[in-house]
Amino acid sequence: MQTDAGFVAWINGVQVASVRAPEAPGFDAAATAEADAAVETVTVNVTAALGALRPGRNVLAIQALNTAADDADLLVLPSLTALRIEDGDRLFFDTPTPGAWNDQPGYLGFVAPVTVDVPSGLRDAPARVTLATATPDAEIRYTLDGRTPTPEVGEIYREPLQVDRTTSLRAMAWRPGYRDGPRTAATWIFPADVARQDAQATLDAGFPARWGATAPDYGMDPRVIGPGAPDADRLGPALAALPTLALTTELDGLFGPDGIYTRSDQHGVAWERAISADFFTPDGAEAFQVECGLRIQGGAFRSHGLTLKHSLRLLFKSDYGPGKLRHPLFGPDGPDRFDTITLRANSNDGWQWSGAGDRPLYIRDAFARATRRAMGGEASRGRFVHLYLNGIYWGVYEAVERPDAAYSATHFGGERDDWDAINSGTAVDGDLVAWNALLAALNAGVADLPAYQAVTGQADAPQLIDPVDYADYMLTNLYVGNTDWPQKNYYLSRDRARGVGFRFSMWDAEWSMGIRSELDTNRVGVNIGVAQPWPALRQNAEFRLLVADRAHRHLFGGGALYVDPASPAWDAARPEGNRPAARFMALADEVELALVAESARWGDQHAATPYTVDGHWRRERDRLLATYLPFRSGVFLDQLRAAGLYPALRGPLFAAREGAVPVPYDLPVDAEGERLYYTLDGTDPRLPGGEVSPTALEAVPGDPLRIAPAPLVRVKARAFAGGVWSALEEGTFEAAP
Repeated sequence: MQTDAGFVAWINGVQVASVRAPEAPGFDAAATAEADAAVETVTVNVTAALGALRPGRNVLAIQALNTAADDADLLVLPSLTALRIEDGDRLFFDTPTPGAWNDQPGYLGFVAPVTVDVPSGLRDAPARVTLATATPDAEIRYTLDGRTPTPEVGEIYREPLQVDRTTSLRAMAWRPGYRDGPRTAATWIFPADVARQDAQATLDAGFPARWGATAPDYGMDPRVIGPGAPDADRLGPALAALPTLALTTELDGLFGPDGIYTRSDQHGVAWERAISADFFTPDGAEAFQVECGLRIQGGAFRSHGLTLKHSLRLLFKSDYGPGKLRHPLFGPDGPDRFDTITLRANSNDGWQWSGAGDRPLYIRDAFARATRRAMGGEASRGRFVHLYLNGIYWGVYEAVERPDAAYSATHFGGERDDWDAINSGTAVDGDLVAWNALLAALNAGVADLPAYQAVTGQADAPQLIDPVDYADYMLTNLYVGNTDWPQKNYYLSRDRARGVGFRFSMWDAEWSMGIRSELDTNRVGVNIGVAQPWPALRQNAEFRLLVADRAHRHLFGGGALYVDPASPAWDAARPEGNRPAARFMALADEVELALVAESARWGDQHAATPYTVDGHWRRERDRLLATYLPFRSGVFLDQLRAAGLYPALRGPLFAAREGAVPVPYDLPVDAEGERLYYTLDGTDPRLPGGEVSPTALEAVPGDPLRIAPAPLVRVKARAFAGGVWSALEEGTFEAAP
């Protein structure tokens, strides 16, 4: 319709269109507005009114409208067109248009993915690889140089491929008139071939001689794994000591003038590249292959001036393949779906940083996160892998969960879009409104009980901070002596919809435990960044005692930080005598052999003579086992006491904190003080404010506590002396059969 104002249209008396007309137009109705132009063409789809048509004659009636009766001109020029769709091929469309014409290209069907009959994996013998697709008459295209195969790009598959060296395959199938099949990838790693990946071999594989203005660092060091070298016979076992994560992509997207590795300082979706990611364990029992995006990850260590081995990040988006990675990457106790995975190079705690010298272990951050989980909290799970770029060995990385909104929804519940997630002061999801509200409330003072209860959700107000989670988070960082924190290197998150308090996540705790941090490092006085709530909360007696309760739980009775004071030295036959060392050794054992390959790849980045596992890594591991882990818990307890965060009066110690016992049972208790108060119903024997709970029972320190599980009993006890309450001891017991 061409018009200068408005109109109403009917077919056989059924209204089918109305433009700039009143809701119920009378015979003398006026248009509600003039057209934007002197002559405007308006197109109205009236397909929904097909039911108004009848065989034979039909009447299209137009009521032309002006804005006023004295308007000097009137324009209405209708045109009715129809299109009959003959029955033909039924097509699929990318964008649906129900009830309307779809002018986009359609597909007769979908081409099936390419199958590869030899699975990705470590190999020591050649293989004959057959590609196939279930779609008849489809053509398979493949590449071996990282290029993305398309109907125009790649070799046409005609016969099986002979694979006798490290090979990265990408493939797809297509058929005219059909939707192209998804990309498939496979990687075969030959350890003997990896040993020959020197700088020239890397250049021969298509890698550039420069990354912009930067000279690259390529190749495996023969001084580590070459003939006659100390680890000459250990590269094969080293590569089989961890899972493999092989990334295959167009090299120009990584190392070209605008490649994300060349321009490693750049951020955002514009600096994201499509890749194929191929994961498999040495025995082949676990594997996945996924198309996804890749970015550079990190802060200072994006700089080529600090390191040429950069952290990376995988992003699972429907732009590339499935919108999520669906695989239990961190075992049956972890999540099985992910929006993103960070690949940590462990830059400060690796041979990537010249300032670390010979002290890197690659496990300090993993130890801090494992410690947080051992305390009963949540922390990003990780898994060490060998990483390859287009078949070229790139080193040991740790695949880690990124504690953003998606992570928080997965682990704590709720919807992803309802979570605020803050990284080092910047909201990566949501906003800073709740965080600023928390800081404002803390700055107003929470020394008195009502104010403290308000921010911690113990009063009729939304919880702004989870005090137990925060106390454990702070204790973890303080124990490891994290000195590259709290001004940065932290994540925190909060579910706005449910009103739960902020939770805090360990992140990048590499300046700790021997790197820029020693046995007596004391960080209890921190007060900036993520530690801004710390000094304000410490003004409150309830929070100080809560910190003492959590410290007692972890430092005594076999807790996460427990060290047997009578025998603190690490003894592999008695891991329960030093819990931190046991956790530390589990991680050290996981990476030790694998780091032979890392030493060959990156051990000489900042040293004329390469750092090695035997010559440097083991020495640092053993130093911490001998001089740090046996004594740090005691030093840390003294630091807490000096800060008023653990009373001089030690908390009671049950002979055990759990177990099956006869009924009744006299529970032995080692307690100091004048009196011992305890409960058998799981409540605190001390009320907020310091009074004795009316449900508390009294005992003499040193006497056992009579309990009778039926079938369970949860015991809580505190010592009391001179007006001072001790930290809380807890135990849960069941009746023995």
